[in-house]
Amino acid sequence: MLCREGLYSSHVTEWRPDSSPVTEWRRASASGALAGLAGTPRAVKRSPDQLALERLRQRNERLERELAKTEAALVIMGKARAFGVALRELGHRPAVEAVIDAALGELAPVLGVKPACALVGRPRATHYRSQQALVERAGGPQPGPANALSGAERERVLAVLRAP
Repeated sequence: MLCREGLYSSHVTEWRPDSSPVTEWRRASASGALAGLAGTPRAVKRSPDQLALERLRQRNERLERELAKTEAALVIMGKARAFGVALRELGHRPAVEAVIDAALGELAPVLGVKPACALVGRPRATHYRSQQALVERAGGPQPGPANALSGAERERVLAVLRAP
């Protein structure tokens, strides 16, 4: 009974035997002794209609977020493709690449890299490759093959080929 009522044994020892428990309860409540016993309020059960309404609200919010992403992607994609086609036709490939890079920079955080690359028409491998630093290779003359003809042998072969 104590657990059900939210009481401790110390509250029972404070009661006087000559008074009723209701009177003691009122006195303890008036003095603030029961204020800490309020506990957490119990959750109110929601009706099936309220649960369905909450699910619909959550779904609506999710769909609105997805719609905003899609609208942003379409606006950016339309601009990038139209501008890219016009520039490609005029032979300005570096400008087209700059536009595509800018569009991917805006779309990738919103949609992800794969859908963004699909929207602007660039392979993902090209996108990832463009983000890596260029590796400088050692320049200079390359050694010739071991079985290469010497200068004299080359001249003899060319003389035979040019002969009537």
